[in-house]
This record gives sequence, structure tokens and C-alpha cells, in this order.
Amino acid sequence: MVRFAVFSVIVTSQAHSGKHANHIATITAGTNAIQKKFTDFMKGKAKVSDLPTKIELEGLAGDMNATKENLENVNKTNLTTLLDNAKAAVNQCNTDFKETTTAIRETGRWTSVVEAAENHHICRRYLAEECYPNRDTACKQLDAYRLQVINDLKDNIPCVADSCADYKREWQNCNDCSGQANGWHDRHYGLLTGHMTTCNTQTNSCEERRQECDRLQGLVEAEWCLYEGEIGDAYENLDTCYLRDYSAYENQNQTTVDGEVALKGMFAAAIKVDCFVQVIDLIANTAGHEHDRIDLSKPLKSTTMDKVRECLSLDPDTSSMDIDYEPYPQDKDTTPPSDFDLDKSPEELFYDKDGTKEYTDASYLLAEVVPCSN
Repeated sequence: MVRFAVFSVIVTSQAHSGKHANHIATITAGTNAIQKKFTDFMKGKAKVSDLPTKIELEGLAGDMNATKENLENVNKTNLTTLLDNAKAAVNQCNTDFKETTTAIRETGRWTSVVEAAENHHICRRYLAEECYPNRDTACKQLDAYRLQVINDLKDNIPCVADSCADYKREWQNCNDCSGQANGWHDRHYGLLTGHMTTCNTQTNSCEERRQECDRLQGLVEAEWCLYEGEIGDAYENLDTCYLRDYSAYENQNQTTVDGEVALKGMFAAAIKVDCFVQVIDLIANTAGHEHDRIDLSKPLKSTTMDKVRECLSLDPDTSSMDIDYEPYPQDKDTTPPSDFDLDKSPEELFYDKDGTKEYTDASYLLAEVVPCSN
């Protein structure tokens, strides 16, 4: 909306400026023709009768004086407005870039990257600090109990083998050994299966959590690539915008320079025409009657010729038509990509080994990150 509004003002101002420019061109052409007649008159190439009448000059002078009032109020203002709008369009490129990147960092994609990295790190931390240790403890207890069962079983196997080989003779001992074997089963079976269940449950749980951590790492990578792309787009838009609008500013600046020259020429011409009116009055006074019935046999006084020379050499002060070209448009934003952390990887950003990040631990670095595809 901002850029459209600026464009609308430029187009509207250009239309008004064009009308005044055509009017100025017409009047300037007329004054140039008049000045040529007076120049030829000074050189003896034209007669008094070739000069414009007082009525013609006064009509032109009135038109020019009315136009002169518009030069500063309308034409100069239009030129200045067009130039200021062109500058504003260039500066808006930097503003858009700043607003876009700020939004990405403060409320946009960057927050998603950070959140994903935090969740991934929490997952890896739990996996390393709780899940794997609990699994290892449970499975070590299983291994230790298995060894206990085996050692306990060894005491029963020889008894059964020796006493039950000849049951008729050793039936009593065999029954005693069988009782011991049944007691062994009663003592160990439930505990052994419990340890096995705990170990398997912990192992499966850690595997599920590992898969979830891998998924979260993939999310970190995806969000990072999207963030990298959005910042890259902001830089690309800045380059395109600045190239386009700075070129438009340069064109408008040259148009303003040319327009300023034309305005000053018109302003000066209006002053000269007033001077030429005074020349016609002097000529009429010298001839002793009205301009349209001048007696050419009467010589012109030197004061009249001096006035002609004064008008032709007149250098009016046109400083009121000066246009201020400052301040100039801003240079293109040169914020380096490193300010948006694009010179780092997610591992460096969120898992630095110096331990400065709130959710950093050197033991839980990301696995190798897959580079973003172009």
C-alpha cells in the first residue's frame, strides 16, 4: 500500500507538472522571439516598427507574471514533491527489508527454528540422561540376575543327576532334590521374567524416543531451511527494489535538474519582458506619440538604447527557484547475513560446546545436518 500511494502521487504530480511545462514552453518561446527582435534592433537589423507593441508586451507580461506566481507555488513544488517521492521510494526499500527481517526474527520463522531446536535438545537430553541410563540399569539387573539363577541352578543339577539316576534306591534323595528344583523355579521365575520385561520395555521405549528425536531433528532442519530461504528472499527483494527505485530516482533527479533550469529561465524571462515594456515606453516618449504611430524620422535618445542594452544583458536573480536536492536517498542496507546467523549451522547456534546457550550441552550435539537444497 505504501509503494502504491507513492506511485499515485508521482503520476498525479507528473500530470499537473506536464501541463505547466507546456505552458512555460509556449511563453518561453514567445519571450525568446521578443528578445531576438530587440537584439536585431540593437544590431540595426530591425526597425522600431518590427518591435512588439506595448499592448502585446503588456499582455504577455501579464500572462508571464501570473505564470511566475505559479512557478514557485506549483511547478517548483511539483518538482520537489516528485523528487522527494522518488527518494522515499528508495528509502522504503530499506524499511521493507528491516521490517521483514525483524518480523522473521521476532515473531516469524526464527521462533519456529528455536522452538524446534529446544524440543529436539530436550528429547536428546532425556534420551541420554534418563532413558538410556534407565534402560542400561534394567538390562544390567537382568544380566546380573541371570548369572545368579545360573549359579543357583548349578547346585541343583548335580543333586538331581546323582540322586534320581536310580530312583528305586535313591528315591528319597531324588524327591528332596526335586523339591529343591521346584523351589528354585518358584524363587526365580517371577523375578527373572520381571527383569526381562523391564529391560525390554525400557529398550523399546528408548527406541521410540530415539525415533521421535530423529523426527524433531528433521523438523529443525526443515525450519532452518525455510528460515534461510525467507531471509534470502528478503535480501533478493531488497536488491530488486533498490535497483529499480534508485534508477527511478536518478531519472527523476535529472528531470528535476532540467525542470529547475527551465523554471529559472521562465522566471528570468518574465522579468525581462517587464523591462522590454519600459523600452517601448521610452521609444514612444522619444517619438512623441503612441507606439503604433511612431515617427521613425525622429532619432532615439541614447537613454532608450541604454535601456535596451540593460534589458538584453539583464541577469535576474532566480535564487528563489533553487531546489534543495538534499538529503539524498539512503544507501542500500548492508546488514551482513551473519547478523541473521546465516554464517552458522544449527549445531553451532544451539549446541555450542562453550555451554552458553540455555539449552546447550556438548554431549547432545545434533547429528550431521542435511544441507538445504537450492
